[in-house]
Amino acid sequence: MTAKVAPYLEAIRKARDAGFTWSDIARAIGASNGETVRRAVRICKYKTDQIPIPERRANPETPALVAARSQNQPRALPGQQKKTDAQALADLAAAGVTVVN
Repeated sequence: MTAKVAPYLEAIRKARDAGFTWSDIARAIGASNGETVRRAVRICKYKTDQIPIPERRANPETPALVAARSQNQPRALPGQQKKTDAQALADLAAAGVTVVN
């Protein structure tokens, strides 16, 4: 695998800096999986002319998806949205419920 990633080392580093995952890079260069590519890049000692990753296989939406995943905040469902006390009291009053403090 190291011979396969050797011509793409610079392009792979730039893709990683741009937010592409190892799996995306593996698909782009025709490798089996991202973990294999990551290991091969780490241990590769071959010196060869560098070429760009083939554009036809790259996924242009990936950096946005990576940014969304990095926020790591699940989307709140309508029933799970937090309300302030004032909003909750207003909702109860609108429903005709009397609240005594």
